[in-house]
Amino acid sequence: MNEKYKKFLINSASSFLYQMTNTVLVLITRGIFIYYIGVEILGINNTVASLISAFSLTELGFQGVIIYNLYKPLNDKDYGKINKIMTVYRNIYRTIALIVLVVGICFVPILPILLKGIEINETVLSIYILQIINVCISYLLSYKRTLLYADNKDYYSKFVDMFFRIITNILKILAVIYTKSIIAYLLLDIAYTALSNVLVHIWCNKLFSFLKATKFDKEIFKGMFNDVKNVFFGKVSGYIYTSTDNLVISSILGPKFVTLLTNYTSLVLQLKNIVNSLLYPIVPVIGRTIAGESNIKLMFNIYTQVRYFFAGILTIPTFILIDDFICMWLGKTFVLSFLLKVLLIADFYITIVYAPCYEFNNSKGLFSLEKNIMLLGAITNIVTSIILSYILRIEGVLIGTVISQIILWIARSYICFKNVLEIDLKYYFSYWLSNFKNVLFNIIVLVIILSLKNIIFIDISISNFIFWGIASVFLFTISFFIYYKKTDLIKLCINYVKGGK
Repeated sequence: MNEKYKKFLINSASSFLYQMTNTVLVLITRGIFIYYIGVEILGINNTVASLISAFSLTELGFQGVIIYNLYKPLNDKDYGKINKIMTVYRNIYRTIALIVLVVGICFVPILPILLKGIEINETVLSIYILQIINVCISYLLSYKRTLLYADNKDYYSKFVDMFFRIITNILKILAVIYTKSIIAYLLLDIAYTALSNVLVHIWCNKLFSFLKATKFDKEIFKGMFNDVKNVFFGKVSGYIYTSTDNLVISSILGPKFVTLLTNYTSLVLQLKNIVNSLLYPIVPVIGRTIAGESNIKLMFNIYTQVRYFFAGILTIPTFILIDDFICMWLGKTFVLSFLLKVLLIADFYITIVYAPCYEFNNSKGLFSLEKNIMLLGAITNIVTSIILSYILRIEGVLIGTVISQIILWIARSYICFKNVLEIDLKYYFSYWLSNFKNVLFNIIVLVIILSLKNIIFIDISISNFIFWGIASVFLFTISFFIYYKKTDLIKLCINYVKGGK
């Protein structure tokens, strides 16, 4: 097996193991948090986190640009160039940490305006300050993680993160139970960030013995900054998607509704992270494939079909079982409406399926072409979310998010087909036809499984939850392999099983 694919498999396995561990820990700690500290405090914590994430926009998007710029020198073993890039990166992140700290302090007097509807007491102020400190620490030593990722060695950082995540979450649970204080919880978050980054930093120094600080190279910085100016709009767009929904809901409906929604979104986020943990390690492989200009179209087709599979195998069981899970986890009072569930799953599905276009564009370095499109998507999201929230409340916020996701999907796919794959519009339309067929296929499978579940009605319990989880995954997998039997992905799987290349 090719060395780069071996690294991909190792990275995928380690990322998946880390994410599964993290998912279990998040579910346990969140349930305990709600029981011992309360819904209101959790809602406030989530809202403050959404606000502080805006300060991270000062990162501008340097990480993505750095990864793109590291591919060639890593391939060429140009250690001098790598050292210059990493020195620039280190100085940038130290500056960003300082900016976040200063901006965070300056925003304290206007917190009552920014966190409308939340009383700014000692607890809220402590939550805000501790989260600011955590963000600042995350920038000081984390820059070397990027080198691990670009060199297909991200599994080192994942093992470190998993170790400290387990230890700190056990301590979090004990702290919340015995102190019933969010402060101890956040202090342990800071400890996790600091310790994991320090150990990864030390590990990187051993793995990359050639690393050493050099003089700040202004030319490298200028070259990167030209791309960063475009990537920044992507950061803004990402912030709007992940954070403004909570801010809009909190300001209009209150922090309690933020908690009700984030109970669902936190589950969906963990599932997204599981997909990413398995598939994002392939991004460096994509980058090097594009650099070599070989088998780009075939890789795109197979990767898209892989995404189809994961989209179905995760969204269908989630749609069927998420309400049952919430009932067992938190209670029936935390179950949301059917429409909210549909919108959350729709957003989840789109996020998984359109990722190949986004990743191929970034691996090609097409930052400027995506700039205006990202901005359009961001504006669409925030405007529609605010307007519709007054009409449809929480449902309106999510409708705005789904609309903007669809806009980004259409635009990014067009850029990918025209500038990366260099395929004519005829194939582009066939791509969208295949997307439509895949959505229809998933809906049919969902209706069949849901009908079976309703006919064979079984009370909510852990054993029945596991049964329907396994059954839905099994039925979808069989249906998928039958429906897509003539695709490149299935042919590749068959050849692999037979021992072919």
